[in-house]
Amino acid sequence: MESIDCRSFFPFSKLPHFRIQTFHSQNTFHAVKMDPPATTPHPRNMPRTNSQSPALTPESDTVNSIPDENIIQTNEEASLCKLDAVKLGYWQDPYLPMMVHGSLRHERKAPDMYKGYYARVKCVERLVLQFIAAVRRARGPDAVVQIVNLGAGYDTLYWRLHANAELVRQGKMRVVDLDLLPVTTKKCHFIRGHKQLMDLLIGEVRDGEVAHGELHSDEYDLISSDIRDTLQIERKLMDNCKLDPKQPTLFIAECVLIYMSTGSTKQLLSWIAKTFHTAAFINYEQVHMDDHFGQIMFDALKAQGCLLADADSCKSLEMHEQRFLKTGWDGAQAADMNQMCGSLPQADVDRVDRIAMIDEPEVLRQLFAHYSITWAQKGGADIGLDKIRLV
Repeated sequence: MESIDCRSFFPFSKLPHFRIQTFHSQNTFHAVKMDPPATTPHPRNMPRTNSQSPALTPESDTVNSIPDENIIQTNEEASLCKLDAVKLGYWQDPYLPMMVHGSLRHERKAPDMYKGYYARVKCVERLVLQFIAAVRRARGPDAVVQIVNLGAGYDTLYWRLHANAELVRQGKMRVVDLDLLPVTTKKCHFIRGHKQLMDLLIGEVRDGEVAHGELHSDEYDLISSDIRDTLQIERKLMDNCKLDPKQPTLFIAECVLIYMSTGSTKQLLSWIAKTFHTAAFINYEQVHMDDHFGQIMFDALKAQGCLLADADSCKSLEMHEQRFLKTGWDGAQAADMNQMCGSLPQADVDRVDRIAMIDEPEVLRQLFAHYSITWAQKGGADIGLDKIRLV
């Protein structure tokens, strides 16, 4: 048996200090709480292991009571971790350094964490490109692709897509980034403060209804909204951004829905399915929450005001699929990140593995088993959205 310090595996500064004890003969893992560290490392990502998860109380399903600042902090930490990974060469993103404030400080993470972000970014990116390709193959260069990034944080998807001259030449790609106002205000400031970001915006750049906190251009919109408020999202997307519900639209959420109540998530997914004629959804989120390790993290985050309100929908891959199938979507498939990594080019995975040695590959496999991606589609059989496979 050996102990592995797991503080750096998780971007959750609100978690207790713990170790995973590895029993190689039984191939099992146990979380053991230890004394808290002198400084604690924060959420928008997190892996787990296999036992019994806490049932949510009735009030947690009806009241969206998570303080916004706790959710906002998860974006700051996730962005810093991604920036570390980019600087170390896990993937290329010349735009991310312009989005992350230079004065922010955090603890350097273990290689396992950076490989986790690499897998997340590249797998989501692969599905986005497959969606765009399917639309253009079926409808030609005049087709408009609409992408809505829910809880986008400082994500740079719009700039990464529009830096690809071939993609831009093939047709219009409309991207909407949506998040809480404090996040969009900072992002708006970063965008307007960097010529390289402004140069890739198309047409006139103008303020949204919240000056200095929102902006609009021909193919990019940055809007503020509480994702738990479907009526507000509907108004912002349809009235302010003027999205066309008849155009194929892709929604992305990365570790977002789990912070919403079950009822709010159902309402949002149902509204999308009813409103958009052709839609797809990429959801990156925790899975297998019904285990001992998940219980420890759930309780620790709840005690610090970061309730994983929809954890009961994240107990299995099948439950992730049912979340969509029960709200009007035509198809859904889910896979854990071990499976998803098998879809990435092996040569690139090998390159990443050479950046830093993973001390405990079996622990990494366990962690990857507790994150998942769900691909759901509503309509779109005519353009092949139902033919897109996760693995």
